[in-house]
Amino acid sequence: MMKKHGMGYYWNRAETLDKALSRSYPAELDLVQNQLQVAIKEIEKLKAKEVQL
Repeated sequence: MMKKHGMGYYWNRAETLDKALSRSYPAELDLVQNQLQVAIKEIEKLKAKEVQL
């Protein structure tokens, strides 16, 4: 069941499950947030280059 829900850790199962269940939102949202921040920085760089032209 843990593997099915992206928690495929075979050691320290109780701690892994406790951590996942105690979050108020899915851990995947942290990854999405980081990806969006990178995208925003890239857009800002492109805009800065456009202003210089």
